[in-house]
Amino acid sequence: MMDMTDAIYAISVGEYSGEGSSPSCNNLVKNTIYSKKEWTLSRKNETLIGDNIVYFFVTLNNPGTPEYHIVPSKVDVWQISETHRLWLQYPGKKGQKHNDNPVRKFSDADDIWLDRWDVPTGVNQ
Repeated sequence: MMDMTDAIYAISVGEYSGEGSSPSCNNLVKNTIYSKKEWTLSRKNETLIGDNIVYFFVTLNNPGTPEYHIVPSKVDVWQISETHRLWLQYPGKKGQKHNDNPVRKFSDADDIWLDRWDVPTGVNQ
């Protein structure tokens, strides 16, 4: 059974000009039920980059109003790659070396990408 807090959905949105054509934008949606604005991704997300790829990170704030962090893939890929590189470089809490793994994290604790509807998403454009 899929855990909805860690599910990632690829949603193709946009106008199609005919059979075999590509969508104008690919939106990737990731949600969390926690108040901490951090989402778990995987190594494969480091390769999902392009001008037509946008991440929607959603904080559900149950029972409150959801918050949407809208991030271009170039920013997401850079952040998850760089934070993982730094995590590997520095020792853990007990001084141990971190072992490489497929887990990646994206964080927007400062709300830089909160409600950034100005980022091209392919929706209503």
